Amino acid sequence: MKVFLPAKASQRKQRINELAQLQATWVVYESTHRIIDCLEDMQQVLQNETQVVVARELTKRFETVLSGSASELLERLQDEPIQQKGEFVVLVEGKVESAHTENEIPADVLHILQTLQTELPVKQAASLTAKISGLKKNLLYKVALSNKGS
Repeated sequence: MKVFLPAKASQRKQRINELAQLQATWVVYESTHRIIDCLEDMQQVLQNETQVVVARELTKRFETVLSGSASELLERLQDEPIQQKGEFVVLVEGKVESAHTENEIPADVLHILQTLQTELPVKQAASLTAKISGLKKNLLYKVALSNKGS
């Protein structure tokens, strides 16, 4: 889906929130003077794991393609003001349906998480378990927090 986002921040955030529910990748055309605002709004609305690509000056001499989370891209553009110039095409990963719910996490993965939690902070235990198992870190973090409360 290709769109132009509204100029006003509140309307732009609302539209980003609507688009974030799509499972398909969506494309936004953005101008030089609004790219930072757009990425700030995406940072607030999107999950940090959502992948975003910012393509600048496509088919031109100074074409640049950057990818990462909205937060990473925002930081990069703020650190390099030259990257804020030009015409932008922003591609945003569609909503990824989690393959697992809390009840579907394999017992061996839960055991790893619980073992790591005895020695590490919750965030670190969830992160390491995600690397080992391939499951989403956010899901494991939520499970770890609920285990901590038990």
